Amino acid sequence: MPALSTTVVAPTGGWNTRDPLELMPESDAIDLVNIFPETTHVRVRKGFTTEQGTNGNSVPQSLMEFIGSDGTRRLLSAQGGGLTYASGGVVTQAKAAGTFTSNKWQHINFNNRLIFVNGVDQPQQFDGTTVSDATYTGISDDNSLVHVSAYKKRLYFIPSGSQSVWYGAVDEITGALTEENVSGNLRLGGALMYGGAVSADTGSGLADLFVLVSEAGELLVYQGSYPGDAGWSLAARFYIAPPVGRRAFTNYESDLLILTTEGVVSVARLLQQGQQAVKLTDKIQQAFADAYQSYSSNFGWQIQWFPLGHMLLINIPTADGVSSLQYVMNTLTGAWCKFEGINTSVLGLYQNNLVFAGVDGTIYRAESGYSDNGQDISWEIKSAFNYFSNRASIKHFKQLKPHLITDTNFTFRLGLDVDFKDNAITTTASAAGTGGEDWDDADWDSDSWDAGSSSPAKWWGVGNVGKCAAWKMSGDVNSYSFSLASIGVIYEPGGLF
Repeated sequence: MPALSTTVVAPTGGWNTRDPLELMPESDAIDLVNIFPETTHVRVRKGFTTEQGTNGNSVPQSLMEFIGSDGTRRLLSAQGGGLTYASGGVVTQAKAAGTFTSNKWQHINFNNRLIFVNGVDQPQQFDGTTVSDATYTGISDDNSLVHVSAYKKRLYFIPSGSQSVWYGAVDEITGALTEENVSGNLRLGGALMYGGAVSADTGSGLADLFVLVSEAGELLVYQGSYPGDAGWSLAARFYIAPPVGRRAFTNYESDLLILTTEGVVSVARLLQQGQQAVKLTDKIQQAFADAYQSYSSNFGWQIQWFPLGHMLLINIPTADGVSSLQYVMNTLTGAWCKFEGINTSVLGLYQNNLVFAGVDGTIYRAESGYSDNGQDISWEIKSAFNYFSNRASIKHFKQLKPHLITDTNFTFRLGLDVDFKDNAITTTASAAGTGGEDWDDADWDSDSWDAGSSSPAKWWGVGNVGKCAAWKMSGDVNSYSFSLASIGVIYEPGGLF
């Protein structure tokens, strides 16, 4: 029987640890390491570059961006009991090392101030230049305030180990707080971990709601202007898995996402679909469960939305203060992948860019440049197993042809597994960049030009025999990037086996 040639799309469906190998869609991947699934292709992730340099000998455990009404932006970092920020390349010590007991702050921008609390030290405020005490009355010990948020022009605080939320007056940065004790509504008990705003579709438009989440995973949804108002009432209650620490929450568009011990929960989905709502991590549920079981006791678990990169990141600390990895979702498609080599204690945003504190004490900008601060980026892809529309017959797989987009020459490893095996890659392949001319430099009738660059597709021998096959690629990049659009496969169909 003559050989057949077909083309398989790149795994834009992303990493899949949920479906059995026998039934996994061909657009998905068994492994997708440092390869980000875009809408029409997959690409190697970008690297990271130094953002602020080292902050002494200690590792920052909080990154907080101040955004002023005049456009001023500062990235405040907390390490060694002190606070620093950089401006114009100059690092300013906003508070001396040893000033504070804890470096684990929660923060919010409110009324042209950055307000931040940690549950053991005096709350602080930052105006872009000076850090000073933020003092609150009405509560016996404002040092105990460990969470801060805003709802309908008021600040809301939660003390450590408490079932009460405390709120301020309209537009007030400091001053008197009023208590709202919700212990009577907490059926599972436990202290409150989070309080903040979420928007929900009421049928006549979006309405702001106030959400409280307990350490036991009980979620209370309130409606109304504020707790002292006559219209304040409990609108809904949900039971979810316990949140993974204080940094298990991120605002996403009008939604609130919660990183729980079972994966990422969308509050908007809960409000629309009830307890049957599917978690955002559904497709990587097994990988997430394994990671949480192995590393749950380490500090650094965090969920972070990065709008500019259309990414949602889960930071997973694999060794306390030493290493971490990230599970990353494309927010446009819901496809997942895994990032390795970005070892961080905390993620954050600064000037719309993704930043992180490295375990070496340096603050870096992620998705920047094409190396990890000069080091190689190692990547790996293994596709889903594909029967090529015939589950009954055996096939002799002969050659693969990756359709790469690149502007440089580089080598990589290429292989093919059959019948759910996982063998070492033995073939070394190469790509040759053939970039076009820039729009404003090219001669219209003589030069070639395109939106990107391309590599002439070439067939590589990867002979193997089986009913189904999964292609795989791996390599290391430094100072260049590439994308993969699809891969060609030549195989010869045989008889029943």
